[in-house]
Amino acid sequence: MAVRFARRPQTADDLIVAFLRKSQQPGQHAVVSNDRALAEAARRLGASVLTASRFADQMQAAPRLHPCPMTGIRPHPTRGPRVCRPLRRLLGRQQGPRTAGGLPGARSGLVAGTALR
Repeated sequence: MAVRFARRPQTADDLIVAFLRKSQQPGQHAVVSNDRALAEAARRLGASVLTASRFADQMQAAPRLHPCPMTGIRPHPTRGPRVCRPLRRLLGRQQGPRTAGGLPGARSGLVAGTALR
């Protein structure tokens, strides 16, 4: 998973759409967003799309023991599936669209946000 920030005048939506357009296999990416325009653009380009709440539900339900993509820390095998703290914080900010790997059909991901500078 890669994290990129859009710099003005570009938006995070622009960055995500450009990423999908440049991809040789956009169907291997998933966009997580509640923004209807971005979701439609991503679908037209061949990416799968999930709402933020659906993504969070899938993350909580997934019985994975893979390391957290942001810290590399593996979850404890007997404590059940958990979303790693940095990723949970990032998802909890609700500051716009995100894309992420680990979804059905997705092999890689991009987390995009708009720089606040």
